[in-house]
Amino acid sequence: LPCCCSSPDEETTAVVVVHISQSFFGASLFTFCLSKTMHGYKRAEYKARQADPKVAAGLRKKALQWNLLSTKLAERRLLSGRSLEELRITLTLIEKLLLVNPDPLYLYNHRREVLNTPLNDVLSPETEAPALFVLSDELNLTALCLKRNPKAYGAWFHRKWSISFYMKQKSDSSIESLLANELELCSEFLTLDERNFHCWNYRRFVISCLISYFSSSKVAEKLIPNGSWNCCSYVMGPQLADSNTTVDIGLDSALETLMSDPNITIIITCEWEFTGLKIESNFSNYSAFHYRSKLLPLIWSLQGAKEGEVKLASDELEIIHQAIYTEPDDQSAWWYYRFILEWLETMLKRPDHLEALGEILKEESRIIQELIDAEDGNCKWGVISLHMTQAKLLSITESSDRSNIDDSKRCMEDLSRLDPDRTQRYIDIIAQEK
Repeated sequence: LPCCCSSPDEETTAVVVVHISQSFFGASLFTFCLSKTMHGYKRAEYKARQADPKVAAGLRKKALQWNLLSTKLAERRLLSGRSLEELRITLTLIEKLLLVNPDPLYLYNHRREVLNTPLNDVLSPETEAPALFVLSDELNLTALCLKRNPKAYGAWFHRKWSISFYMKQKSDSSIESLLANELELCSEFLTLDERNFHCWNYRRFVISCLISYFSSSKVAEKLIPNGSWNCCSYVMGPQLADSNTTVDIGLDSALETLMSDPNITIIITCEWEFTGLKIESNFSNYSAFHYRSKLLPLIWSLQGAKEGEVKLASDELEIIHQAIYTEPDDQSAWWYYRFILEWLETMLKRPDHLEALGEILKEESRIIQELIDAEDGNCKWGVISLHMTQAKLLSITESSDRSNIDDSKRCMEDLSRLDPDRTQRYIDIIAQEK
């Protein structure tokens, strides 16, 4: 790789330019314009731009610059002395490289290593230690990197790390305004690229930091700003590694304490409404459905006692019905449909609730069958879901209904026709159900 070359001459560099220009600098051609999202960007346009002589010349120039800067950075890493000025020069070099190509993870690792350098090691004891870590610098850098490539894993991770690092140092009201601003930026970003799962993931990280900030002292002692929602019975794991561990304080009691805080209640409710708006604007937004599945248990803890599981599930099923009738072949809504029915089954599969569960499953079977008929039987995901609802109905009835078994078999036969690549799988399912 260019960063490993000690002193490459121009001829050698010219040979490798052709090979590295696409892998190292291809993302730069995808400069994120505010008027165009990443999804739906035609690959033919990208290839056409690469074939342009001016673009190719620009890539060669960037490759030479990258080679030179990488060599300088590698040389600086071998230096034994690390004065404050040298550390700042290293940070500047890393910034220049990231602005050329925001993807290499090792550059972010190197930057965090420098930012974590104990200043007492490079300054005399009587010297006032200036901070190498400045939050605004890191946020501005990652913003520029994400503008160049909105899907740069390293840039998103470094932004999370910067927020977490700052929160561990501060405990004042500036954190609240910082996180509120980050949420607003997420909303703007998702308006431009609504299915960017990196941004959705980052939004959940910011929400976890807000929950940590607003939590009561009992819960807050156990929370660390690493992106986890481990204060709740329904876990979202950490997004950052941390040497600290979260102590189990009794999940049910933690959830009750957490949701009693009005600030956190507002946060969760607003996120629920936000995912609803994103789904309404685009039923194909899998990330919004996924986030909603994580929020559902929390919303139920707020509303369940008043309205019950059936009312909450019915509202979600109505959203799903609109989505699947609009675009029957889109998998996003069908995935959420399966999740809702399984969640509802878990909540209602008790002797005193089986009748209500059965009525819901019967109604869903009717609705899905109508959709399949409207599509002239050519609705793979509808048939799969119809089989699922019928299987759940069979599981809660005391005696096997032969007609339901026959309906289930017909579903598998239809799937063999619609999805011939998996015919053997459907045959095996029929054999198991006899």
